[in-house]
Amino acid sequence: MKLKYVIPVGAAAVIVAALWLVGPFGREGPSVILISVDTLRPDHLGCYGYERETSPSVDAFARESILFSRCFAQAPTTRPSCGTIVSGYYPHELKIFNNSDNLPLPVTTLAERLREEGYLTIGVVSNFVLRRGGGFEQGFDYYDDKMDDLELVRGIPERIAEKTTDTAISLLRLHHRNRFFIWIHYQDPHGPYTPRPPYDNMFAGGPGADRRLPINETVSGMGGIPSYQAIDSIRSYNHYFNRYDGEIRYFDEHFGRLVRELRALDLYDNALIIFTADHGEGMGEHDYYFAHGEYVYNSLVHVPLIVRHGTGETGVREYFAQLADIVPMILGSAGITADPSLHGANLLEGNPGERPIFSEMPGKYSIVEGGLKLIHHREADESFLFDIASDPDEENNLLGDPAFADRFHSMAEVLVKHVRQDVLGNRVRRNTQTLTRDEKEKLKALGYVQ
Repeated sequence: MKLKYVIPVGAAAVIVAALWLVGPFGREGPSVILISVDTLRPDHLGCYGYERETSPSVDAFARESILFSRCFAQAPTTRPSCGTIVSGYYPHELKIFNNSDNLPLPVTTLAERLREEGYLTIGVVSNFVLRRGGGFEQGFDYYDDKMDDLELVRGIPERIAEKTTDTAISLLRLHHRNRFFIWIHYQDPHGPYTPRPPYDNMFAGGPGADRRLPINETVSGMGGIPSYQAIDSIRSYNHYFNRYDGEIRYFDEHFGRLVRELRALDLYDNALIIFTADHGEGMGEHDYYFAHGEYVYNSLVHVPLIVRHGTGETGVREYFAQLADIVPMILGSAGITADPSLHGANLLEGNPGERPIFSEMPGKYSIVEGGLKLIHHREADESFLFDIASDPDEENNLLGDPAFADRFHSMAEVLVKHVRQDVLGNRVRRNTQTLTRDEKEKLKALGYVQ
């Protein structure tokens, strides 16, 4: 005789609610794979509408994931932006104003929170400014910052995508049976643009008629080619534009290898995988070329964000997202309560609703709200207001239009509030990294110290 188990209605509701809270990964939460790509513009990826075939592997991943079409970085440089990625706080709160400022020890990082909950934490970084000693290794059980490649022109240490992927795969094979968090930061396509053959000559032509640009004497991209980007004194705009796309395609080849390994290790459908970038790159918008870190225009702070959580939801989300959302999203997936002082939202729970999105660099700030973007340059005392839905290249300043006067004043108040906001307060002090003479010379070449 078969026994028939009957669950009372009230108990059934409790079980259903409990299972909903557990989610698709189980009570302990998933392993987490965070992939950030240096200097990657979303509008140079096929999944974001680009016509060139720069990103077949990323595009395939995006088709099986959630793609956030309007995600913004909190800063246009690596350390300030990655500070937000790994902590959830604004760069000025972290006192990280440039790439020689450390991530402060009093700040609890994502890796520290996850390690407290039993996660094995692994970092694989490939940008010189994220090397050990800058604070970004906080909370990692294993932090691999081996960089035995050298950039062309400046000779700055880096690690190319092939070696970054090799290292990540070897660590995944060792630890895939553990519950782990791995942060993989790729340096490609950061300049100088030197993709390996055949990617160096894969793309020809350009977005329009070619033009000759001056080569600047500094690392600035204002009005010409930054000194560190200049290869063999070539002054062709299309040459550098095409090689940037070649860098993306080269990275994409090795991202495809990483995805294949995640499938082989049974992680692709069972881990939370987040793909993003720290910032973008100027491609001539506002007469600014092949550089970043000097403005908060969309070309520098609009970034990709693609999220795959198990075999769950897919499709495009057009509401605004930000890099500050990454920490709450990961903590939420792990069932960990996020600090209420964090600025982001758990996007896995759906649309967070209307909220201002803040970006900054020293002396320049922006706020995005309701489809409009307000930029303020403090030293020049200049402000700009753009409708970024109809004007994504930010060419038509609406500031003098009476129809937008009220919106400007209300957004200005919100911007000032964000600039002054400091939830970390005196707990955090600016801590500039102590550099050797050799490191100072390298950072001077990068344009980060005087």
